[in-house]
Amino acid sequence: AAAAAAAAAAATRAAAAPARELVHEETLDASGNVRIRWALDFDADKIEIEATYAGAAGGWVGLGFSPNGGMPGSDIVVAWLDASGAPQFTDRHAPAFGLPLVDDAQHHTLLELVERDGALVLRFERELNTCDEQDMVLAGTSRLIYAYGTARPAAGGDIAKHDDDKRGTRSVDLLLGPQPPKQLPDANVQTFDMAFDAVTVPGGERTRYWWKAMRVPFTKKTHVLKYEPVIPAAETATSHHILVFVCPHELNADDLAYIGDGYHQGTPGALRRCNGVSPIAGWAVGGKAVYMPEGVGFPLGEADSMYLLMELHVDNPGLQTLTVRSGMRFSYTDALRPVDGGIITFGTATPGPLFVPPGVAMTYSGYCPSECTRNEVPAGGVTMHATFQHMHKIGVAIRTRHIGADGTEKAPLADNQNYDFNLQSWIAMDDRTFMPGDEVIVECTYNASKRTDITRGGLSTDDEMCLTYVAYYPRMSLFTCQSDGTAELGTEPYVQGAFAGTKFVEGEDDEASFLAKVTDWSNFTTGYDAAVRTGKRLFQPVCRRTSGGGVAAPPIQAVNPTTAYCEQVCGEQVCLPRIEGLPPPPPVPARGLGTGALAGIIVGVLVVVVLLVGGAVALAMFMRGRSAMTSA
Repeated sequence: AAAAAAAAAAATRAAAAPARELVHEETLDASGNVRIRWALDFDADKIEIEATYAGAAGGWVGLGFSPNGGMPGSDIVVAWLDASGAPQFTDRHAPAFGLPLVDDAQHHTLLELVERDGALVLRFERELNTCDEQDMVLAGTSRLIYAYGTARPAAGGDIAKHDDDKRGTRSVDLLLGPQPPKQLPDANVQTFDMAFDAVTVPGGERTRYWWKAMRVPFTKKTHVLKYEPVIPAAETATSHHILVFVCPHELNADDLAYIGDGYHQGTPGALRRCNGVSPIAGWAVGGKAVYMPEGVGFPLGEADSMYLLMELHVDNPGLQTLTVRSGMRFSYTDALRPVDGGIITFGTATPGPLFVPPGVAMTYSGYCPSECTRNEVPAGGVTMHATFQHMHKIGVAIRTRHIGADGTEKAPLADNQNYDFNLQSWIAMDDRTFMPGDEVIVECTYNASKRTDITRGGLSTDDEMCLTYVAYYPRMSLFTCQSDGTAELGTEPYVQGAFAGTKFVEGEDDEASFLAKVTDWSNFTTGYDAAVRTGKRLFQPVCRRTSGGGVAAPPIQAVNPTTAYCEQVCGEQVCLPRIEGLPPPPPVPARGLGTGALAGIIVGVLVVVVLLVGGAVALAMFMRGRSAMTSA
């Protein structure tokens, strides 16, 4: 009865599709039979979706929003045309595997359901948050599930189980922000490729970072307007991400001839000095072309931007020898736009020894403090327009928070509470002004419940990272604003009982021998939470310029807004967490910048973060000291 009533209501609502342009599109299956297009109305907090199922005319279709790519817990719409041509459309939920149940309240609105060229085309609209427990909130990466059948349900009946080849799942960034124009109006637009030319990457190791450098194909200042990945179909499963950095210094013939492992002893030092300095382009699995905003171009071709370094992260679980041709294509012009653009990196310094114990879920943060931005950001501020958040395989949520110089928190720069390692891309945002003295917190949540070994921070896909790249204009010298840990951040949590009573033996200077003794991690997060709440200066800023080296900054407390960001959600005020009762920081240590060993516990290990998330203790992380990165 509920299904019949819902279908009747849907038939009443269905009408000619509105003229709204569906600006985004994605193919959900490998054969190209299931495609979606969509558009967002952020003012109304709504999304309109059109799904086309080839070969489904005369049958039924279903599209769902899943918490993890599976059916249980998903929010699903099901539709078909009955024998009279009337639309049957219902908003449903799946508490388990089996026939989805019709929702008590119907919040998804049918706009169009037609057969076209042998396909069944469904178009509907829904709110991003319906405030209905039977519907999913659309936030961050969406795991879409789809299914269809070729047999029309009988009158008064329901859909039959689909065939195995007529179902699937795909992660999609439905909440893509404002889109720059897809056509470049600029004069004299040309392209150049930076790609590997059938280069052999040896097998035997799962993770490799393959480097290649080049001189740009022009000798005067130009503006890059667009870049896009060039990934051959045979390499889509092994090319994990590509980063391209501007080298601020000259490269010689030997540097330019080097193609190989970027972290090998034989890697030229001149290339190492390019790595991480000034990223011009970034792509990861699932990403697409990136356009600069109108009036903004990324500058190349000047004395400090004649050379590029490309890093291809090869993820090779089969350990076989590979041939790679992946790379980037840049569109550029010498008819310069008015403003130079740039990219800045927030989060935790990398490579970094993040430490996630096995079997736990935990959150840690990287900080960009006012000490680094106060004198580096221009007086009028910069305009941020896109973000790229990055973790690895056990990352499940990442949020990039923005705190004004007065301590008042603004809406997050980016927030993905459904992070998917297999879908990372630049997300456009409404322009945001970032002023001198403003601060950033990057919160990364990990779930190591299925791991039996410690997960550390590092470069491998089996290690972890916590980074957010932000595109902005006009360009400034500051390109990195992150944090590391101090030696005291290693000792203080031990004092707070973070290792569940495991004792350090005097003279025990081997990290592995100490950690091997820890079999109970139950006190881990509470111990680190207590350490952070002491108010001690446990974090070391890592802030660097393209010219002039590092920004001198003393150790800091955890960045903590005086007023947290709040918003109304389903009639209730929801605020982001802050550390309540944090005492004033002690005076800056006389020795200033501090890095080093984990005094009294584990040599070389430093700890980074503990936060409260939603009022409950969230997580912590270990980091190995890197004295070279704190001021270089």
